[in-house]
Amino acid sequence: MFSQQQQQTQQQKISTMQPSQISRSERLRQLTSELDEACVSEYHPLLRLVDKYNQLVSEDVVLWHQIQGRLVRSENDWSFIDQQGNQYCLTTESMNGIPIEELTTAYYYSARQRRDTKSIILIRQLNVPVVNECDSVKQVHELVEPMMAENYQVLIISWWGETVKNATQKLTRLGIKVVWLDPSDVNNGKIVHEMNKTQYDFQLVVLRGAHHEIVTAAHRLRRMGRRIKVANNPGVSAMVAFVQEALQNVEDEA
Repeated sequence: MFSQQQQQTQQQKISTMQPSQISRSERLRQLTSELDEACVSEYHPLLRLVDKYNQLVSEDVVLWHQIQGRLVRSENDWSFIDQQGNQYCLTTESMNGIPIEELTTAYYYSARQRRDTKSIILIRQLNVPVVNECDSVKQVHELVEPMMAENYQVLIISWWGETVKNATQKLTRLGIKVVWLDPSDVNNGKIVHEMNKTQYDFQLVVLRGAHHEIVTAAHRLRRMGRRIKVANNPGVSAMVAFVQEALQNVEDEA
């Protein structure tokens, strides 16, 4: 039989060992699940954690990001369709004070979207009319600048396949060769090996979905002078803009 002191010592050993046996992801999930109004004041130290995280990845952790799309109506129900074709039902909260009688399917809208829940809140109606599919394709071609003279190569690391595919179409019309690696399909070692190749004029790493090893390699290469950017979760337009800006700098330095 254990004495009371031995039992206390054993319990202390167990309590000391338990945190090290729990992964960081599990600890974060546990903290998230325990957060409520009663203990929210105890979570202020998380601000320091976020600040340190931002310093390490050189990107802000943003809960909301801005998107654009159009509205559709089915009888009395309204929905928002973003530029990737994702549809979200509008609630009173997501209308953000915009009277329902002022909603229209004739113009595009800007909205904020939560990265975790994917819920949206309308911001305002844009002064951009909704066009039919044929006109939309025509506008896309007109917005793309003339093809670049150089045969540039770009590496994009992202698990957002639809976004990368749409961005690749636009970049290809500019004469830019794009290689896409999906972290959910390709292991970290192969991705880092590809990142180390000097054939790429620019590399874009999408932070959301990228493993720590990939992000660390990106910052190491950037410190070595390589053209590489780590971005939170860019849309199609942002991806194209990042690439064009980086390659324009290449031309300016030539």
